[in-house]
Amino acid sequence: MSRRNVFLLLSIGLWVILACNLPLSATPVSSAVAMTAAAQTLTALPLQSTLLAATPLSPPLTPLVVSETPSFTPIVSPTSSAVLLTVSAATNCRTGPDTVYDRLSVLDVGQTAEAVGRYSPSNYWIIRNPAGNGTCWLWGEYVTVVAGDPHNLPEMTPPPSPTPAAGGIVGYFYHDNNRNGIMDAGDTPYPGFPVYLSLVEAGPLIQETSTDASGYYAFNVTAGQYWLSHAGGPPICPADDIQITVSAGQTVHQDFGVLPCSPMEAGCSCSSTPFTPLAVTSVRAYVPSEPWQGTCPHTFRVWATITLSGDGSGTLRYRWHRSDGFIGPEHTLAVSAGTYTVEGEWKVTGDGSYRIQIEILEPTAITSNWSGSHVVDCR
Repeated sequence: MSRRNVFLLLSIGLWVILACNLPLSATPVSSAVAMTAAAQTLTALPLQSTLLAATPLSPPLTPLVVSETPSFTPIVSPTSSAVLLTVSAATNCRTGPDTVYDRLSVLDVGQTAEAVGRYSPSNYWIIRNPAGNGTCWLWGEYVTVVAGDPHNLPEMTPPPSPTPAAGGIVGYFYHDNNRNGIMDAGDTPYPGFPVYLSLVEAGPLIQETSTDASGYYAFNVTAGQYWLSHAGGPPICPADDIQITVSAGQTVHQDFGVLPCSPMEAGCSCSSTPFTPLAVTSVRAYVPSEPWQGTCPHTFRVWATITLSGDGSGTLRYRWHRSDGFIGPEHTLAVSAGTYTVEGEWKVTGDGSYRIQIEILEPTAITSNWSGSHVVDCR
């Protein structure tokens, strides 16, 4: 481009700028001048377009992305004045300062609880319930204060003690005739036997009673440990005082068996081995097998063998029966397991064939067969 054209283009641009800034009331330009300016402007447009095309474009602006402010949950720490506790062993937290109160929760090792009060007489802390709403009473045996001043805690008043659930200790005294330690068929009640209850072994009695007609006794108690005992006398199993633990609302059953033997008798003691009562297992009666001749009346010997088995000792009761219809009086004999021979006499006044029979009344009801015959010939 020639210098003349550049100068012309700059002049036209300057004129246009000045014209835009002229006040509205300026003198109007003549039509000849206007035509000349328009023609010059049209001539310069190609050069202006060329210059604009040669100007490099600025790079596009990257839009600013404003991210949303992140939300967060504030962590609220206990105030510096809060009293915080831990325990060295898992400890129950209850509705009051004693084990008679219901348990609400447990504070475990590693947990921290906030204390809101104390009960110094029983070394209890009132804390916020670790397992729910409200508060509970924590025994202080294993407590360590890890924060705060416990001297600022108020002393609390315990709630009323709960009414303990009623329980009982009951059972029977009975004649344990088979010595198996169980009240079963064949065992009979032991009425009127004194029974005692105390809090410590051989301690002061807190209750006493006697068995009724069925051998039954009963004590009404609350939860706790007790010692149950009975009067001396016959051998009884269990023999010694018994410690019994009763839970809330629980009824504990304890029976006592009276043994069928004398305390002075060897082997008369409580045993886990069942006792077999004494019993007759066989019985046989005899008369002389040889016939007799002579002057009457005639007296001859009769006898019987009786075998018994079982434990302990007892009484054998028996009587004789004669073939002439005579029944003799009862006889008794102290016996134990083994075979015994009992004897008797029979006096006859005339000829005949005589037989004998023995009836066992105790310990087992059994009657022998008739013996052989004893023949008598009076001369």
